[in-house]
Amino acid sequence: MEKRNFYCWLCSLSELSDRQRIGLSEAYESFEDLLQDVQQSYKDILGKKGAWFEGIATKLRIDRQYYTQAIQTQDRLTESGILFCHKHEEIFPERLQNIPDPPLGFFYKGSLMREPGAVAVIGARECSCYGQAMAKALGEALGQRKIAVVSGMARGIDGIAQAAAMAAGGTSYGVLGCGVDICYPGSNRRIYENLIQNGAVLSTYPPGTQPKAINFPPRNRIVSGLADVVVVVEAGRKSGTLITVDMALEQGKEVWVVPGRMDDRLSMGCNRLISQGAQILWDIPEFVEQIETKLFPEGIKQRGKVWHREGEAMPWNREEDTGRKRQIMQKLEYTPVTVEEIWNRMGNTVSVGELQIALMELLLEGKVVQPATGYFCKNR
Repeated sequence: MEKRNFYCWLCSLSELSDRQRIGLSEAYESFEDLLQDVQQSYKDILGKKGAWFEGIATKLRIDRQYYTQAIQTQDRLTESGILFCHKHEEIFPERLQNIPDPPLGFFYKGSLMREPGAVAVIGARECSCYGQAMAKALGEALGQRKIAVVSGMARGIDGIAQAAAMAAGGTSYGVLGCGVDICYPGSNRRIYENLIQNGAVLSTYPPGTQPKAINFPPRNRIVSGLADVVVVVEAGRKSGTLITVDMALEQGKEVWVVPGRMDDRLSMGCNRLISQGAQILWDIPEFVEQIETKLFPEGIKQRGKVWHREGEAMPWNREEDTGRKRQIMQKLEYTPVTVEEIWNRMGNTVSVGELQIALMELLLEGKVVQPATGYFCKNR
């Protein structure tokens, strides 16, 4: 407990980087170790910040009230519903143990990962209708299969995929670029609260840390680090999403990409990743099957066209999916029509959401084109 309190206090010092916290944790395991260090080894660890930390150590020695507050950091956080986990505990996610620049610990609200598999779904904040449909379909498919969805709880692709996974009965984990006591963006309040109930929100930044642009790139290594696979749904040429991709590749993670049109600015980053060797996610059920086969090689069997774990049916059927798309093609012509018109022609046999997903899959297959936003027709 003494080590845990000390590490929690180190992680609450916002002036320190994760690398500096790791260095201090390797030199000291408790407040007593720190206070007994007459050689002041922390100066070698912290460099220019050594003088600042010397002031902190001195204050711990002479100010009893400050010392008491420091050793009670974890207790105060727990009282406010915020938990702490450090890298030497069994509950610390194994995936984060060996990434470059691992955190000493992190703060969280909710429950830590129990799922054997996790996929990071990332993409543009200002996403298109196509991106929204793909993120929702992917989140639903992963949620149905109890594969955790990891992302940054941002607007757009991140939040849509996470919300869809939880709505489908799955879990999700949001890695924040601020303190876990702050919901950012505020528009994702419902997602934030659902994450706490169906997964967790977590952050390496101390509670109270405000969301600043400088905080988000470092947190991306945690997003990719928590996942087995990273999926990019939509990204522009200079998207911040590509920072996460770089970190994922450095961590040795697989990167999959949802392709898009050549002239779509939100697909330029995606298509470039594909040209550089990223795997193409062109069919969501097939992607999930591949991920499951990799994660559960002994637990997946195939009966006809329905994939399942032992004693469990897959939420989609290939033949049914093909039949639905065939039915849609029969209702389409070469003159563009709206989604609502196609839905009316289908006689309300599918939901609007299912129709949109099927249309996006037909787009990827080249059987359908979208000449304008919300309009679809057969490809000539």
